[in-house]
Amino acid sequence: MLTTLDRIPSEQLRLLPLTPPIVIFWLVYGQQTTCFQLQGMQMNLHTMGTTLSAATLNVFDSFGIMLFTPLVDQLVYPAFRKCGREISMFKKIGAGFLFAALSVIVAGIIEIFRRNSGVAYPGNDGDPPMNHLSIWWQAPQYLLVAMAEVLTAITTYELFYVTLPPHLRSIGQGLNLLTTALGSLACLGVAAAFSSQTPDNLNDGHLEFEFFTIGGIALLAIPLWVFVSSYFTVPTFVDDQVA
Repeated sequence: MLTTLDRIPSEQLRLLPLTPPIVIFWLVYGQQTTCFQLQGMQMNLHTMGTTLSAATLNVFDSFGIMLFTPLVDQLVYPAFRKCGREISMFKKIGAGFLFAALSVIVAGIIEIFRRNSGVAYPGNDGDPPMNHLSIWWQAPQYLLVAMAEVLTAITTYELFYVTLPPHLRSIGQGLNLLTTALGSLACLGVAAAFSSQTPDNLNDGHLEFEFFTIGGIALLAIPLWVFVSSYFTVPTFVDDQVA
């Protein structure tokens, strides 16, 4: 009787060891819609006569991707080639892990300054208070995530495409998207582990503990990635002929 693994093409099995570090990347990415926004809700949202939403700073992620993608593709990569150093897919992804780690480490530092900045506006109708530190201080952490996406997220789509024969590439992208889902589940697990440090009023907790822990995990993903990718060779496939 065939087992489940027997039914999976061997080409896909070769990709499985690469997935755990990528899951960690998506754990960091998920902070944009979870802890980054929790942090932003208790920063000073008043600017230019209006009150911003804590989700407003997500625009820096989109802006960063639009800015960094052509910058990296047209300037950084060609500069390395001119120096005789081609940047492989594995190096791009590894560099993205570093930027991902930096994003949550910066968020942790900002959180310390936010909590120590003092209350500017008391909470109303059950909302938590807003501290003096402006929400615009979150911009660097969003931009760092954007750079990580350019290096890691985009490149993993390429990796899970070119390393499989044409008839398996759609399945390969499914495996790639599975790492995104697992990263979201990891977000829930980490949030549950630090629930005692993230009360409704973050001024009474230590959200930076969660940020620094995730940053440490992301840094550990770098040597793990170097190890698993060192045993992986990129095969060459000829595209299937279309009848």
